[in-house]
Amino acid sequence: MNPADILTFTSMAATPNGKGYWLANAYGHVFAYHAPYYGSADFSRAVGVFPTNYLTLPAAAATGIAPTDGSKGYVIVAKDGVVARFGKAPTCSLPAGASVAGVAPDYRTGGYWAATTDGHVYACQAPSYPYKAVTGTVTGIAALGNGLGYRLVTSNGKVY
Repeated sequence: MNPADILTFTSMAATPNGKGYWLANAYGHVFAYHAPYYGSADFSRAVGVFPTNYLTLPAAAATGIAPTDGSKGYVIVAKDGVVARFGKAPTCSLPAGASVAGVAPDYRTGGYWAATTDGHVYACQAPSYPYKAVTGTVTGIAALGNGLGYRLVTSNGKVY
């Protein structure tokens, strides 16, 4: 991977008021646009070949970023289940080695949901809903506009 690829973003989250956003790349670096900046993760478990300035993708690439507590913080979640908290973000942990597809904010509680590729959703200071079997690999999660839950999307185009 060329060092310029560090600007290849893997996730984006809007501020709850819709006037700003954060972009996160695979390494967990955050870029804030009209949004508060609280810091970046370092998922750069990369092997550098510095004479040629090439890097490999991190072993635990960031798969999502979600605002918490009304933009007073955010979380970045890595594919392997590592959760990096910044600002005012709830403390939660995901199962070690979880294959995380994404993260979505719960604007009502200030918490978030993290979805794994097999369809399990872990609630962090957010309402927990019963597991529903999905067909296909979960590729993303999005909060509902009314604040009453989330949707999962799978690789075969189904939405739950």
